[in-house]
Amino acid sequence: MVRTSLAAFSLAVAGLASAQCPFADPGRLAARAQGLDESSRGHLAGFEVDDSEGYLTSDV
Repeated sequence: MVRTSLAAFSLAVAGLASAQCPFADPGRLAARAQGLDESSRGHLAGFEVDDSEGYLTSDV
């Protein structure tokens, strides 16, 4: 009886942990890996380089 309740508790904890895990949604994980998810590039928005004047372009 103790083993049964311990097993049920372990399954419940595992279920809660998998619901919080970012790997629980493979589609969202794939979108983040490919940079298609907005949150994956949101922190880089302040570091985008504007090279409209061509100073960073090399003619060599």
